[in-house]
Amino acid sequence: MSPFDISLCMVVKDEEQFLARCLESAKPYVSEIILIDTGSTDQTVSIAKEYGAKVISMNWNHHFAEARNLALSYAKSSWILVLDADEQMEDVDREKLHQLLQDSNVSGYYVKVMNYYGKQKGSNFEIDTGCRLFRNLPGIFYKGRIHEDITLSLNEQYPKKEIKHTDICVHHYGYLTEVISAKEKENRNLTLLQKTMEEEPDNLYYQYVLGTEFFQREIYDKAIFIYENILPHVSVMDGYASALLFKTVYAYKELGERKKALDLAHQGICYYPDYVDLIELRSFLLMEEGQLEEAYRELTRCLGIEDISDKYTTSSGAGTYRTRFLLGLVCERLYNWEESASHYEASLQLNISLTASYYRWLDIAFLTFPLEKILSVIYETFEEMDSELKWRSFFLYAMKWAWAKEALDVLNTMDEEHEEMIFLRSVFFAQSGNCDQAIFLLNQIIGQNPKPHYLIYRWAITSQPHHAYFNLDGLYQASQMDHTLFPIIEVLLNHSISQEINQETCKQLLYSLILVKAWDAFLHLFQHLLPYTQRKIEKEWFPGIFQAPAHIKERVVLIMKDHYQECSYEEQIFLTLLSLTLNDVKNSYQWLTDLRSKYPWRIEPIIGLSSLYSGSHSGLQYFLLVDS
Repeated sequence: MSPFDISLCMVVKDEEQFLARCLESAKPYVSEIILIDTGSTDQTVSIAKEYGAKVISMNWNHHFAEARNLALSYAKSSWILVLDADEQMEDVDREKLHQLLQDSNVSGYYVKVMNYYGKQKGSNFEIDTGCRLFRNLPGIFYKGRIHEDITLSLNEQYPKKEIKHTDICVHHYGYLTEVISAKEKENRNLTLLQKTMEEEPDNLYYQYVLGTEFFQREIYDKAIFIYENILPHVSVMDGYASALLFKTVYAYKELGERKKALDLAHQGICYYPDYVDLIELRSFLLMEEGQLEEAYRELTRCLGIEDISDKYTTSSGAGTYRTRFLLGLVCERLYNWEESASHYEASLQLNISLTASYYRWLDIAFLTFPLEKILSVIYETFEEMDSELKWRSFFLYAMKWAWAKEALDVLNTMDEEHEEMIFLRSVFFAQSGNCDQAIFLLNQIIGQNPKPHYLIYRWAITSQPHHAYFNLDGLYQASQMDHTLFPIIEVLLNHSISQEINQETCKQLLYSLILVKAWDAFLHLFQHLLPYTQRKIEKEWFPGIFQAPAHIKERVVLIMKDHYQECSYEEQIFLTLLSLTLNDVKNSYQWLTDLRSKYPWRIEPIIGLSSLYSGSHSGLQYFLLVDS
């Protein structure tokens, strides 16, 4: 295949990690490679020459446009393609590319740039556009020390020609956490922006870029200071105006300025009615304010909006799996549980790696559906999900909801029998009341691999029905592998409360006792391991405690009652649920009326009061899924 009449122009320094991948992706489409090297000390130049690049050395003058323009001066082809070394071109349809290059009315093309961020490549990205493919026309040049731009020159010099959008896609990995850290990009960008601001102090765009540097570092107070100053002066028609408005709303949200965020989001949607990211952000704010029906309507509208990546800066999942996930959350708040589950299913069909949707779906499924339906969805709808993650999560949630018999039936259908499955089987036997079989299985795997959590669960099972301090041998064994257990043993021996206990270890011990229904031991540890100010009922404990004997629930309520007001909303609702099911009318009424007054936008106090008046507990089990 012959290349096109395109010069690839690049500016690089110490890019041996990425350069070959970038050049390999562009090689089928370009007839020459012009590479400006600003002082590499690694193998960058050697790699470039292997691909036949013309390498020009240049002293770095802290000015990207200067370096880009030097590359343009060496380009001989009719068209220029600009890439950075940490980018990779997606395969391009050659016939479509040929047609694009033949359009005489065009001076250049905007391409889609997928900017990946976070820790893992491909998990999260933001889609932006940039003029990366343009004609090699006389008199054109880049402007800008940083965030350099060619479009100003193209439009000024050739106003009768258009810059059109295309579906050519470039993947950019430079915003991944490890890359930013290795290249010290943040410090470099701030230095260049400070120089730029000295040269052009009134340039609104560069002020926006400076604010965005703080925004990306999550220094929202500094970002909002800049955004508030420039927002009244930026035209809604400017290319960055929609992104500025979105980031201002988001920064307000993060700073707790919810009213300002909502007001500005509403105003912004009047200007940009199809900006899905902004609609989603406003819907989230509406949900937090309890305006659930409007949030639902707005999110549903997002599903009908087509691809907006050629109009706005947008991020992964906008209008697709992220919108479905948010609809799932809204439907949870509206107590439309089956619809909520359907949205989580839809979000996973669009992005099978969205584990948050799977976990929320599992909670709803175990409360709502029979085993046959749960398995049907897992086998059919979630077929492409990583098998280990899928089934491990299924069994852990089955454990949480005490579906012991059903889980054992599913385990019996599986061919594989590895160590983790034996551990799961042992816990399910303990939940079923067959502690001897549970300990037998645990002893099998502990003999081969004495992991701390295996030893902790064996201790938990052997703590039935006694207090935890009556059986310290198993815990002492586990402490040889996990030293955070030593302070807990000291507390149990001395019957005193310690400030030095590792909170995570304490939670693990208490949860193990809940799962295997060692209730006396759980109560003893819960009451004596931590000072009352540090006692918290974790959300994952709710299903187990809810299914506990009545006298255990009464004790939990009594233990937590004195600092009920300091509890989170989800804990308060859970304690109220326990009181309702215990027919404690006085406590229930007092707490529900208090919650109704403090949280008028939440539906749970209304449902609880209705239950109290009617005497029916139907539907109250969904209180177990409440978020703060």
